[in-house]
Amino acid sequence: MASSRMRVDIRGLDAFIKKLKQASSGELKEKYNVWLEGMGLKFLDVVQDEIIRLGVTDTRRLLNSFSRGNGDCIFSISNTGLSLKVGTNVQYAQWVNDGHYVGSKKLTRKTKTGRKLALKNIKNWGGGRKWIEGYHYFDISLLTFERIFKASLEQNLQEWLDTF
Repeated sequence: MASSRMRVDIRGLDAFIKKLKQASSGELKEKYNVWLEGMGLKFLDVVQDEIIRLGVTDTRRLLNSFSRGNGDCIFSISNTGLSLKVGTNVQYAQWVNDGHYVGSKKLTRKTKTGRKLALKNIKNWGGGRKWIEGYHYFDISLLTFERIFKASLEQNLQEWLDTF
């Protein structure tokens, strides 16, 4: 019976294992966290740019609430560093985005929260409740940011793979 041999070439395996250890020791996670924070700041910029571009009626509180460090800004990275929460605590922000009703009895949004707010762009002013169209600044910002995020993630993933 003939014997068969198998030859396995493992050149580079030690270097590969060393790179995996480096990546798992925190270097890659640190690079990712820095990138994620930068993406959050970029999103805030995109939202502010959209508010300005659309000419949203604002006393600057809404616009400033999308600035990190502002008391109304939500900007937090999870303990694991795998998720980022970005937004605003300004109560009327969603009404400006989605639209709402205004009328003689009470002022409410069209959505389920039922909070109150007075804004411009009133249609059919007269008697009864009127619908004020939303600017959809946040929705548009998300669509814009998705493209930016995807391109940045692809570029950085390739860089991280090349590095580690």
